[in-house]
This record gives sequence, C-alpha cells and structure tokens, in this order.
Amino acid sequence: RDAGITDIDVAVVQVLPTWQQVEQLYGNKGPIIEGQSQCQSFRNSMAGKKKQHASLGIAGMFDSGTNLAATYLEANCILPAIGGGHKKNGKNGIRWQVPWGKHVLAKKRKDHLIQKTALDDVDAVLPVVIIRDPYYWMQSLCRHNYGAQWLHDGGHCPNLVPNAVDYKIYRFPLGTIPVRIKYDYGLEKWDSLAHLWSDWYQQYYQDADYPRLLVRYEDFLFYPKQVTQQICECVGGTLRSDDFYYAMNSAKHGPGHGSAARTSWVSAMIRYGSGVRRFHNLTDPDLALARHVLDSKLMQTFLYAQPGDEEFGMQ
Repeated sequence: RDAGITDIDVAVVQVLPTWQQVEQLYGNKGPIIEGQSQCQSFRNSMAGKKKQHASLGIAGMFDSGTNLAATYLEANCILPAIGGGHKKNGKNGIRWQVPWGKHVLAKKRKDHLIQKTALDDVDAVLPVVIIRDPYYWMQSLCRHNYGAQWLHDGGHCPNLVPNAVDYKIYRFPLGTIPVRIKYDYGLEKWDSLAHLWSDWYQQYYQDADYPRLLVRYEDFLFYPKQVTQQICECVGGTLRSDDFYYAMNSAKHGPGHGSAARTSWVSAMIRYGSGVRRFHNLTDPDLALARHVLDSKLMQTFLYAQPGDEEFGMQ
C-alpha cells in the first residue's frame, strides 16, 4: 500500500512468497548493514573539509543490485550539508558509483580513478557496497554475464566443477571452471564464480581499512525504506519529507544490461523471496565446492545459508 500498489492480479498474488519464506532465507531482524559502527568516524573525518564534499558512492559486483541501490538513495536521501547538489558529486551527494569504479576490485581504490572523477578525494566518498546471495547471483550471471567471462552453456550453469557437458567444451585441467574479468587496467582471474564472489567482497569486508558499508541487495527488495534510511543517516542525511519513492520497475538501463525484459520489483520478490530455485542447476560437486570456497564469515554475517544448513529453515 505504501508503494501505491492497490490492484494485483490474482495469479501474481498466488506466486508471491509468504513473509515466512522471506524470513527463512534472510532472517527476521530487518536489514543487515555491516560497517555502521564506522559512520561517526566518517562524519568526523569530513569535518572542516572545504573543497571536498563528502558523498555516498555505490559499489558492487556485476548484477548485484547497484543500480537499484543508487535509485533508492538518489530519490529519497537528502544530504543538505555534504553534497549541495554539486554536479560532480551526483544527485544530492549520491554517486552512482565510487570514484574508482563500482565493479572494480577494492584493492584498486587508490590507484584507479575513472576519468570523470579523477580529481576527487576518495576518502571523502563512503562506499556503499551491495552484496547479494551468491547462489542467486551466480544464476543471474548465467542469464547475462556482463563482464565476467567463463565457459558455460545452458545445460550446466552455474557451473563451478566441470561435468560431462562442460568437458565437451574444454579440458579444465584445474578441476574447476575459471573466470576472468578484463578491466581497463588489466586482466583479473579466479578459479570459479564462487572464488570470484568471495575474493571481490572480502576486499571490502575484511581487507578495507577505511569506513564503508556492506548492504544486502535483498534488503532493497523487502525493506527498501528501512535500509535506505539507515544508509542515509550514516552520513548525517535524512529521508525526504514527502512520500517515499519506491522503485517499481527495473533500475537497469543503458548499454551492458542486455535486451531481455527487466526485473520489476514484484517479479524480483517472487524470484528471490523463497529458496525453491536457489540451487537450480548446481550439481553435488558444485555445491561441495561452493560450501568450501564461499567465505564463511561473509555468509554468516549476511545470513546466506549453505546447502543443508537449518538455521533459517531454508528449502
């Protein structure tokens, strides 16, 4: 009702997940934001800065929900003291990506500034890093791989450990299916999609020695107002005083996002609100490797259960 949805087709209602299913997947305590203890430190570090305006910058792996996060924050978060609507800081101090590039590894934060923001002070930008359930994330990459390159076809994807289908494509001497991303600064390689997810987010989660927030994509689906407010308040902002804007349609647009029909808010809730297809197409060897490789601290912090875990009654 708050989003203005007053008439939903019965067929849609029948396939919407129950709230119990949502809580079985993502817990029952609302949004999970890692790094909020650093908010005051970030605000303090900005005190007295005259030439640089503090701002929020979005980061995340391909297809992790970065555009959705930027849409919610740009539309609803007001940062009157630290952005002033200055063009180079984005709308109201919200940047659609961090100065080093939203998909770029965190290790490049200091030495990879994209051209349009080459003069910016990276310490004046608080990264808001969008993380996503790795099992559903891998399935999304199978539908559109963006910049991630690995050998796969529709018969077995996500594919972490090669099976007979994969061996028809290549030999895979390492026993896993490697992934690579060609950035403008060079080529990065990982042993599998699971290795990519763990390494990319670990650089923000464990390795970062600067303030940052890690935020679940799923919370923008099921707790959009609460999670937007908490992020906004981290840097001293407030939600707009009029009605909260809900992103009803896909936030994906422009080159690089494929030509297929976009994922609306309701269809995303249907797809990701239950665990029915969470391990779709993954073989037992795939699941065994994922359990071993996906960083356990990340999985536990964001309540992403592993196969067989019973903490949240996952299907």
